[in-house]
Amino acid sequence: MTETMPVTTKEQAWAKVNEIFPTDYEKDWGSSERAGYDIYRHPTLNYFNRICDLSDRLEVLTGEHGEIVTNIWIVAEKKMVETRKLHSESLRQLCITHNWYTKGTDDEYVPLLNAVDKLENVTTEEIVNIAENILRYSDTEYPLTSICFEIARVCYSYFE
Repeated sequence: MTETMPVTTKEQAWAKVNEIFPTDYEKDWGSSERAGYDIYRHPTLNYFNRICDLSDRLEVLTGEHGEIVTNIWIVAEKKMVETRKLHSESLRQLCITHNWYTKGTDDEYVPLLNAVDKLENVTTEEIVNIAENILRYSDTEYPLTSICFEIARVCYSYFE
């Protein structure tokens, strides 16, 4: 008989072991050396009952002949990661739409657009820096926060 239990940390796995194997256990150095992974047993109880630390799981064998197997898999929680991108063309169109960057020259504007295309993951700080640059070269009533909002709005995100 085999049972599988998923957990997310090694500590949780050992807590589950303590529920299944509710007695003291210690490392069996000889068996561990021969197997190439850590094996734990109770020093005087049934020799076939054991815990095998296989790195990605703990295998707990109980029963008269170790026939009841419980695999406690350590599975890291999947964390979603957002990547936010901004294309220079989207920023250029935003500036045209709002009549921004009208006081800037190509020598000031082109480096901004080129820098935007090189951003791997647009952070809040980078949005603020872009907005400050736009505000510096614009005759606009928009406050910095609104320019930041508009820039963030034309960014796109993908999740992995």
